[in-house]
This record gives sequence, C-alpha cells and structure tokens, in this order.
Amino acid sequence: MVQPRQAEFHINDSSEPTPQAPPSPVTVFGRSVGVRVLPTHPIYAPPDAAATRVDYVETPRPSRGNPNAPRGKGAPGPVVALPEWQAPAPKIWGSVSPLFDSIDFLDNSTYNDGYLFIPADPHAAVGPSHVVTIVNVTVMIHDKTGALLYSSGLQDFFSGLGASAPVTYTFDPKVYYDTQSGRYILVTLEQEDLTGTANDKSYLFFAVSDDSDPTGTWYQFRVNFKALYGSNRWLDYPGFAFDEEAVYLTGNVFGFGAGGSFSGVRMFAIAKTNTFVRNNATPV
Repeated sequence: MVQPRQAEFHINDSSEPTPQAPPSPVTVFGRSVGVRVLPTHPIYAPPDAAATRVDYVETPRPSRGNPNAPRGKGAPGPVVALPEWQAPAPKIWGSVSPLFDSIDFLDNSTYNDGYLFIPADPHAAVGPSHVVTIVNVTVMIHDKTGALLYSSGLQDFFSGLGASAPVTYTFDPKVYYDTQSGRYILVTLEQEDLTGTANDKSYLFFAVSDDSDPTGTWYQFRVNFKALYGSNRWLDYPGFAFDEEAVYLTGNVFGFGAGGSFSGVRMFAIAKTNTFVRNNATPV
C-alpha cells in the first residue's frame, strides 16, 4: 500500500519577525498543488462604501464517495446571494413606553460652572412614581411619564448642610430605591488632594428621602473618612447595598498624592433607624 506523502508548511520558523509564505507548489497526497496566500479581512468590519453591496458564496456539493480519491470539496454548487449588510438594530426586546432622555452630557456643564466630566458615572433608581438619575456631579428627578421635576448639581443638592456641604465636585455617586422602607438612598464622594499639606480631605455624603417622593424632604449628612479610618487616606469607588436592618457601603482606600498606593477595602454598616435619620442628619 502506498502511503500518501505529507505536505509540509513552515510558517515563521526563522528569526525573521515577518511570517514566511508557504512553498509553492506543495505535494498533497502525491499530487502537486499550487499555494496562494490571500489577504484576510476582519469578519466584523462593515464593507467599504465603494465596495459591491451584495456578496456571493459557493455552496459546495458533497465530496466524492471514492475513499481513494483526493479529499476536498466536490464540484461547485449554485451561487447564493447574501443580503445586503445592514447596521444592527438597537437591542431592545419588546416595546418600551414611555421612552425619554434624562441627564445629557452637557447638563454637567449647565449645573456645574461650565465644566464637563468624563466618565459620567451614571446610575438610576426607580420608585413607585418617580425615576431618579444621577451622574458624578448632577442629579435629576422625573415622573414616570418623563416630565422633569427637579435638576441640580450635587454641590447644590447638598447645600443644606451649610459648612459641611461639598466645596469641590463630587464623584462616583450611587442611588437606590429601598422598597422595604419606601425611601430613596443616595451616596456620593468628595476628595481634596492638597499637595504638600496635611489638609487633604475625603468625605462621604449620604442622603435619604423621607418617603417615596424624592421631590420632598431629604435627610443628609457627611462622614469624614480620614477621621473614621484614622489615617491620611481617601475613599474611592463606593459599593452600595441595603437590607431590612442597615445600609452597607464599601470603598477602595488609597493614599493621597501622585504616588498614593492602594491600602485595601473598607466596609461600613449604617443602621436604618428613625433616631439615626432624624437626629444625626440634616433635613433639607
């Protein structure tokens, strides 16, 4: 029995950084076969505007049944036209109503002294009748028809704290609707890194609505993270959750300054009691 000869391909087996083209012709099962190297194209790239708008492919017929015959596809099949490439549709299942816009990128400039902030750090919470949306420096409240009821920069939102209100721009906000207590809960951070001084600051701002209507009263307070941590560190990127007993906050801890190193993760648990909300927070 004659053993078929193996084809040998050597791709980039030298020290050269560019792959070598395979030799041509090569021997495949005793037959001389020419080799062509063709350019490839990204499969997900949309076609060039000047290219043909319809592609064609061949549908091969079954291979020959003779087991001793050379392998490969059989005779070419019919040419099949593929549909014209189209941009994918938005991935929304079913219908959405109402559909409305909330905070626009330029709203950050409108409510925050003309400054823009990237990334936006968006977050949102939905209650019985309202939608609260928040980005790093701005908050908006809509009803469920999409009507805008309230909009503000977060500095102004916490201005009722007086001397304890933010003096710089906040970041990494989160907002949730607590279905167990029927309240909205909002948290955001502030940091001042004053190079060459010991007056670096790291604050956590916390707000709770007094009921399920976020356009009414909010109870607010500020936590001095440096004093709580007991060292010259600042809190970043808070995680946020709650249950029937408490609100839980986590955050990454870093040292101040350009070379501030990661110092671990901290978690806080804040009891959900009327005494805590009303006696240690400022209603605004």
